[in-house]
Amino acid sequence: MSPEEIILDRYEKSKLAPLYIIRGPINNESVDLEEWADDLSKKLIEKVKGPFEDFSQLGHSDLIFLHKDKEAKEFRLKDPAVTEFNKAHNYPPLELKHKFIFVFNAEAISTALANKWLKTLEEPLDSISTFFLCEKPTRLLQTIESRAITLRLKPKNSFKTLSPTSGDFHHYLGGKLTDKTSEKLSVYIRKGSLHHLLEFIKAGQEERRLIFDHLNEFIIAHPANIRIKSKWLEELKWFQKSKAYNNMVSERFVGLLQVIEQCS
Repeated sequence: MSPEEIILDRYEKSKLAPLYIIRGPINNESVDLEEWADDLSKKLIEKVKGPFEDFSQLGHSDLIFLHKDKEAKEFRLKDPAVTEFNKAHNYPPLELKHKFIFVFNAEAISTALANKWLKTLEEPLDSISTFFLCEKPTRLLQTIESRAITLRLKPKNSFKTLSPTSGDFHHYLGGKLTDKTSEKLSVYIRKGSLHHLLEFIKAGQEERRLIFDHLNEFIIAHPANIRIKSKWLEELKWFQKSKAYNNMVSERFVGLLQVIEQCS
């Protein structure tokens, strides 16, 4: 599932987390975060009001977009965006089931500002989610990183199913698990359907360990370049960290699977 699909699914189920970090693709491909946030917002409003032909001029009180001053290197305590952030967390949503606050250039949040927001970050309202959107691959302050779920946007040519080549993980897995396949895993091995692999992973700890072990074996054995293997190590660190914070299973595995797709 893409980050957008995950968020919309959690919205429908009223299970959104209070804090998210939105990063670009694992291959560092440039993405338009403004466009991504607009597309997500449009789909959220359409759930309430139906489709719009011209969304560009449409505002909504439950969708807040915050930017730092273009001339400043970082957010400042007296910036209008900071004031708006504080105000937005004081009131529940009016029309949507949830209020969405998008903070762009999140890497420009200073230590002083993060400390000022600490109470909000530690005790957010259940009906408000804040999305810290990162233009750069640098990590955010620990105050934010330790409390947020990180989602990566997919590359423009990202996969819905793994492409059918001899180097694909689903073919590799098929050669390893000829006598151990569930129905969902069998469909994944035949078609490379990511949905069925994620459903299999959700089944339990044993299934997760099985796939995790084979992902590791695959990336070690694959003649991928140094860049891809370095990305794997970065995502592996996040995978282990996210386990400690009880992140959703599909969110934990998606970064690893995106790296594996680069091996196709």
